[in-house]
Amino acid sequence: MLRFKLFVLGIFIHCLAIGQKTVEFRITTVFSNVSDLDGFGAGDSDPQWDATINDGATSGSFSLELSGTNCPGTRTVNTTFFSKSYNCNIAPTYTLQWRGFEDDGIGSDANTGLLTVVIPGSSLSLTQTTFTNLATYTGTAGGTNCSGGGTVTWSITLQYRVIGNFLTSTAPAIASVLGTVCPNTNITLTASGVTTGLGSTIYWYSGPNGTGSLLGTGSSIIVAPIVTTTYYARREGTCNVSSDAAVTVNVKSFIYATNGTTTNTFCTDNSGWKHFYVGDQIIFSAQGDFSNAPVGYPVVTIYDNGVYYQETEGPGTASGCTSNQNPNEERFEMERSWNLDMGGGTPIGSYNIRFYYQTSEKSAIEVAASNWIASYPDCGYGYKYSNPLGFYWFKNSGSNYSAPDYDGVQFSAAISSIAGVNYSEWNGISGFSGGSGAIILEPILALPITLSSFSAVCDDLNNEVNVRWTTSSEENTSHFTIDRSTDGKTWKMIETVAAAGHSTSTLNYGILDNVTRGNSTFYYRLNQVDIDGKVEQFGPISTDCVNEKVVFEIFPNPAGTDVTVLLNDVQNSEESIIVFLDVNGKEVKRIICNEQEEGIMTIDLRMIDSGIYFVRLINKDVNGQIVRLVKE
Repeated sequence: MLRFKLFVLGIFIHCLAIGQKTVEFRITTVFSNVSDLDGFGAGDSDPQWDATINDGATSGSFSLELSGTNCPGTRTVNTTFFSKSYNCNIAPTYTLQWRGFEDDGIGSDANTGLLTVVIPGSSLSLTQTTFTNLATYTGTAGGTNCSGGGTVTWSITLQYRVIGNFLTSTAPAIASVLGTVCPNTNITLTASGVTTGLGSTIYWYSGPNGTGSLLGTGSSIIVAPIVTTTYYARREGTCNVSSDAAVTVNVKSFIYATNGTTTNTFCTDNSGWKHFYVGDQIIFSAQGDFSNAPVGYPVVTIYDNGVYYQETEGPGTASGCTSNQNPNEERFEMERSWNLDMGGGTPIGSYNIRFYYQTSEKSAIEVAASNWIASYPDCGYGYKYSNPLGFYWFKNSGSNYSAPDYDGVQFSAAISSIAGVNYSEWNGISGFSGGSGAIILEPILALPITLSSFSAVCDDLNNEVNVRWTTSSEENTSHFTIDRSTDGKTWKMIETVAAAGHSTSTLNYGILDNVTRGNSTFYYRLNQVDIDGKVEQFGPISTDCVNEKVVFEIFPNPAGTDVTVLLNDVQNSEESIIVFLDVNGKEVKRIICNEQEEGIMTIDLRMIDSGIYFVRLINKDVNGQIVRLVKE
């Protein structure tokens, strides 16, 4: 009788697992040459083979007995006795223990004893899906074999196969983002599909292979890139970390637009900035309510002259400062400007703008102005506005911007950059047009030593101009003549005043020019005529009879440890500033005027070195009067 005994413990539950990698072992053949050993008669040996496999957690058993069989030889059994399913990895080792013996019911004969074989998990091919021979294992024992010898041989042939798949993940698939999106705008990225492994979750990163910042987890995230950005997603689970999937979000880029670039197309970002663009390139940004703009508006235009603008106000020139010509303002404006046309729509509230410009365009006029100051020291140029290097941002009002304009409503813009593109951000704009950046220089002429001051101040009440001058010394002087012009080009002599001839004292002169206010600005020249007929000319100077309301005098001149300042007909003395400049135009002292009784105040000069200074009065109602002061 043939008996089979098969024991498989804790195995078949694993076999039922779905989507796992299953390792199976089976004994395909057994062999023995054992003869009759029990002595009860011919042909009644009972050869038996036992085997177990253990992976450290689970074992399977095999037992086969052939009753009443001598010399069994090789028998095919193909009996699977170990089947185990794994989630992520198979076992590192499998331990096979087996033996062969003759079972006579009373004891055992020709027993090999328990033989142990360690099978490395790495020796198994994970792609071997059909049973294949792993090895044939052989053992011997003392006893009668079929050839009459005294050694019995036993063997088993072990096969294995690996079926199914580990519960590992593969990279997800990320849906592409079409087109080019607005900067700082919410975009939803979605990943799905392919194989989801045991306990896996999709992780999103800013860099490949889990580098950079963790942006979120799950099948989707929301991003708002400023520039074109690639995002990475992978599955991380119990069994493995998958490779990356990647998606690139293309974002409209910021540029320095070429001359004449214009557009009415914009996209709006999360912060309410409207980015005006041409194609995929942003040329200008604005923040505010444009709902009142008609269809097709607002329209933004960027201009670039290629080089900066420069002009001399005149009527004199900078080179003429050596002969006391007055060039007035020297103006510089950046090559790049902007304009926003609302199409007649009424602004709603205030607006902020971002003007994209190259830093070299700003530094070009800063360097040019600095070089101009150094090139014409006789003009005593200084910056009109007390900003760093005299630079300011400005815009015009009421009409579309046409460069150059040089000055207008000024803004203290914050400087920053985005994606490597520089910009200035102007806040609190109440209406549109356009603007740029500029610098204005004002001359402070170094008057001859015989002339301490020369000024012209309007008297609005009496419809006249008070022209005054002071000499600190005179030699061979005959008389003075005063010329007046309404355009700085055509001159008319209006008065002759006798001179002292010889003097080493301070002498004050003046005339009252009764003018008809057909023009608001008047120019004056002072001609000093010597006894021998030689003429020395000073000026021209100008006065604005609409705006100029504050006149001041200083005495004594020359001064010692202090000087007295007289403010005549002051309307806003508390808003006036008195500035002392040396001959190089450097500010050495500044006094903020307080409300003074009768407009008189005394200024301490003890901290100022001896020398020549130019004293300027600055007031919102005037454009500045200058008096030459000698400090002894």
